[in-house]
Amino acid sequence: MKTLYLTIEQLKKYLYIDFEEDDITLGDMIGAAQQTVSNYLGVPLYTLEDEYGMIPTPLLQAIKILSANMYANRESVAFGQPHKIPYSLEYLIQPYKNYKRENNQTNCQCDA
Repeated sequence: MKTLYLTIEQLKKYLYIDFEEDDITLGDMIGAAQQTVSNYLGVPLYTLEDEYGMIPTPLLQAIKILSANMYANRESVAFGQPHKIPYSLEYLIQPYKNYKRENNQTNCQCDA
C-alpha cells in the first residue's frame, strides 16, 4: 500500500468526526486526494519528501481540502449552483507543479 501522508485520525480531527464507521471511506478519500494532487503536479509525492519523509505543508493541506470536499460531496449530482473551491487549493499546490513533463503520447491511428 502507498504511503498516506495524511492519516485517517488527522482527517477525522479536521472534519470533527468522532466515530469509526466511515474510516474505510475516509482512507479511500485520502488516497484519491493524494493521487489527484500528484497527478496535478506531474510528479510522485515521494519526490517532494523532506529528510523526515514529510511532504510540504501546503500539499498536505491540499490533501485535507480535497478529502474533506469528497467526504462532504459524495454524490455526482449537485443541487443549486456548483461552486469551485476558492483559489486556496490551486494556490497551495501550484508552486510544486512540474511543467517539464515529457510528452509520452503517441499518435494513435484509431478507427472512427
